[in-house]
Amino acid sequence: MTDMQNIMEGIEIVGSEKDIAISKEDGRTFHILGDLLLLDDETLKKLFYKLCNFGSEIPKKWGELEEYIFWPSWYLPNKTRVEPDLFLKFQSLALIIEVKRSDNRGSQTEAQWQKEVDAYYFTYSDNPLPVAFIAIGGNSNYTDEDISLEFTNNSENKVRIYKCSWLDIRQQTETLLKDLVKARDKAQTSDAFTASRIRLCRRILYHFNRAGLYYYRNFGNPLWPCVDLTESYNSVVGKQYRLLCT
Repeated sequence: MTDMQNIMEGIEIVGSEKDIAISKEDGRTFHILGDLLLLDDETLKKLFYKLCNFGSEIPKKWGELEEYIFWPSWYLPNKTRVEPDLFLKFQSLALIIEVKRSDNRGSQTEAQWQKEVDAYYFTYSDNPLPVAFIAIGGNSNYTDEDISLEFTNNSENKVRIYKCSWLDIRQQTETLLKDLVKARDKAQTSDAFTASRIRLCRRILYHFNRAGLYYYRNFGNPLWPCVDLTESYNSVVGKQYRLLCT
């Protein structure tokens, strides 16, 4: 194994022909979530806890992020192929993430969630980990729910679906950035670790801006919803949003 192969161990992008333009669903997955994965394990875990209402069903200690795969190709026992958007394997927890391009469309479905979880258990049947499933974007509501599994007989034959929006991720990234800058300014110095996380948060927010995923506070409203302006980026409305949000 070469030095580069050693460096890349545990990282996999399935499907080299993917369209990773930031305006597309896969591009948002690759650029925004991909950069989030560059955060240290403890910060990443805290971010997920703020995005999701994790309870006692999730192990408190996740351990190291050992592997992440964009668009893994898994199969059900009936040979049906499924493709989650992102799979994260910690030492004590498996995270399956299904992404939809926009917050504004209810395109997440229970049938798809069920197939992806069943396919995980079938693929990793030798040593399955506890599973958390996160649905980002495309949710018709944001109430977490338990779904039954068709092919898998785990302890309860069900898994909990945690839902969040692109706006949630942007808000939490902004909060993290503000906290890091505040801590740096209070200490009147910046260690390399803090500085690198500040740069990374700014880069993630840059991807949100490129994707046209904005929100803004205006006219007494505490928070207006996330608006996807990619398709009308050069429109008058789009330009006004960018002036307000950047």
